[in-house]
Amino acid sequence: MKLRLSTVFLLIAIVMIYSESFACTISLSTANFGNYESNQVFPLYGQSSVTVKCDSGVSYNIGLDNGLNPISSYRRMNYIGDYLLYQFYRDSNYVTIWGNTAGIDTQPGTGTGSNQIYSIYGKIPEGQTIPAGNYADTIRVTVYY
Repeated sequence: MKLRLSTVFLLIAIVMIYSESFACTISLSTANFGNYESNQVFPLYGQSSVTVKCDSGVSYNIGLDNGLNPISSYRRMNYIGDYLLYQFYRDSNYVTIWGNTAGIDTQPGTGTGSNQIYSIYGKIPEGQTIPAGNYADTIRVTVYY
């Protein structure tokens, strides 16, 4: 018997203001990984995006925190005390982990006065044995400028 898991996560936008003479706004799309089967043989992928609009010439970095349940080098979704490992990446090859340390593992950008869209690539590793449920996490997205 195969168990199906529903996996979702929430993104919360935070804009850090370090200069009153410049302005930035941020908006997010919610991602849903879909159904993950316990002991799934292949990874499950999901995608979201963050849209940033900063005044022209303003340098910024977009950071994603580790969520509510991080462990080691993974973020974790939770469902009644059970956890599902996952990670967010800045590239579609799923190599560059998206973190929250400005200038180290954040997404840099320079404002143009128009919306700039950045993809967030998510991956749930294969082979996790967990019970069925609605697994979720909350990620804080911060724009540093």
